[in-house]
Amino acid sequence: MNGLKSQQFRWMKGGAETAKKLLYAVWDSKIPIYKKLQATVHLLSSSIFLMVFIAGVLSFPALFALEELSIQGRFLQVFLLSSLSIGLVYYVANFPEVIKSRFFSPKPLRKFAFLFPTFLSLSMGLSFHNSIAVIQGFTGKKSAFKRTPKSNIQSRQDGFKHNSYISSRLPLTTFGEGLLALYFLVAVIYG
Repeated sequence: MNGLKSQQFRWMKGGAETAKKLLYAVWDSKIPIYKKLQATVHLLSSSIFLMVFIAGVLSFPALFALEELSIQGRFLQVFLLSSLSIGLVYYVANFPEVIKSRFFSPKPLRKFAFLFPTFLSLSMGLSFHNSIAVIQGFTGKKSAFKRTPKSNIQSRQDGFKHNSYISSRLPLTTFGEGLLALYFLVAVIYG
């Protein structure tokens, strides 16, 4: 997990640094507005984790606000449409064989029904860590380049125990993630 997190950190921070470096040049150029918008969306794509994190953290206080304002939760079901559209995009992008055959064939649909919620959960879990990377990228904070661990596992007998990349220390962000897990557990129980 730490290897995935360090890789994601590099990618998200690099995306934010690239956006900071190029956005002005994109908007100052003579290219058509639709290309400027496409470039902006692409360059700011790493910021999605910042938005996911903010939306996740604010979702719990929103439960109280809905009660206080006497707003029925059914009203918010319209936002499920965005989840369905995201799901459809990921379904088509990750299962290209469905385009060639029947669109909702059983095997890819079952696989997707398992993988998509797992993907969303992992994305939510990484949102805190990746948000820190995005903020550091936009603010220009320097950090060490952490390589993704390579384990050279080629058979069932190989393992991770003697990997020189694996640190025995837990990063500070892991404690923050633990606190957030408790926060969201309370939110789920309350909800």
